[in-house]
Amino acid sequence: MNGFDSSLQVSVYAFASKYDKKENKFNFPSYRINVKTEDAKLYTKTLLSNANSNLSKCNEIKPFNFSNNKTTIDYVDLNQDSSYSSKINDCVCKITKANVQKFSEIKKVANCIVVHIKYNSQDVFLFAKGIPYVKTPKFIFMINDSDEQTSSLVYNLKFPMSLSACLFNKEVYLFGNSITSIFGFENSLREQMNEAMSEISKSGIFTKDSFESLKEYSSFGKNYYCYNNFDKTKLNSLKNNNANVVNFLKKYNIEKDSTGLLILDNNEKRKIINKFLCNDYKRDFVNTEQVYDAPGNAIID
Repeated sequence: MNGFDSSLQVSVYAFASKYDKKENKFNFPSYRINVKTEDAKLYTKTLLSNANSNLSKCNEIKPFNFSNNKTTIDYVDLNQDSSYSSKINDCVCKITKANVQKFSEIKKVANCIVVHIKYNSQDVFLFAKGIPYVKTPKFIFMINDSDEQTSSLVYNLKFPMSLSACLFNKEVYLFGNSITSIFGFENSLREQMNEAMSEISKSGIFTKDSFESLKEYSSFGKNYYCYNNFDKTKLNSLKNNNANVVNFLKKYNIEKDSTGLLILDNNEKRKIINKFLCNDYKRDFVNTEQVYDAPGNAIID
C-alpha cells in the first residue's frame, strides 16, 4: 500500500450472517462505520500484514471444498454459478448499499468487519471475522454514539486482527476455519445434502426405513459436510449392481431385502454408505485405482 495511499478510498463496515427462515436465505444486514481515513488505512495494513504471514505457511491454493486441509488457502470464483458465489455476491451487494448506523445498534448484531478499498477501478474487500468490540490492545477507534462520528472518548471500538477472507478481481480467497460461518457456507452444505437426498430417494435402491434413517443420520452433527462431494455415479453404481460395489456391500455386510432393496440397520452401515456416496474415503471402491485426497480418513481395505 505504500506509494499510493493518497489514491485509496477506504471504508469500514460491519455485517451479520443472519438466516431468514421465511425467505430461506441469508440476508447479511450491513452497516457502515465512520472511522478516520488514516485509522482505516492503518487497520488495513495490519490485516494485510497478518495475512502475509498466513500465506507464507500455505502449501497450495484450491477451489473451496470442506475436505481441503488446513494448510490450503481456498478460493471461490464469483464468476461461476454456485451456492457459495451466490452467498458472497449477496453479501457484498448488501455491504456496498449500507448506510451509517449508530455503533450501539451495530454491536448488537454484527459478527464480521469488512474493509472496502477502492483504488482506481479496483475494488478490494477484506473480511475479518469477529464482533466489532473485541478485547485486543492493538487497535482502538473512538466512536461517539450520539453523532456517529469518530471522537475522543465514549466507545472503545476494537477490531479483529486476523484476515478471514479477501475479495479481489471477482475471486474470494479464504483463510482459516471461521469463513464457513461468515458467508453461511454450512447452510450450502445442508442444501447440497437435501438435493442429494432427493436423488437418493428417486433411485429407489433403499428400503423406506433405510432411506429415512440415512437421511436422519446425514443431517446429524457434521455428517452432512461430505455432501460437498456427492457423486451421483456412486449412486448409479449401487443401482446398477456394479461388480466392485457388490464386493464392497458384501465386505461390510450391507444386505438386501427380498425385493432387492438395500438395508441399513445400524449407524455404522449408514456411515459407510454416506462416505461411499460422497467420495469421503481415500480409496474409490468402484474405480479401485483411484485414491482421493480426503484428509483425516484412512484408506479402508
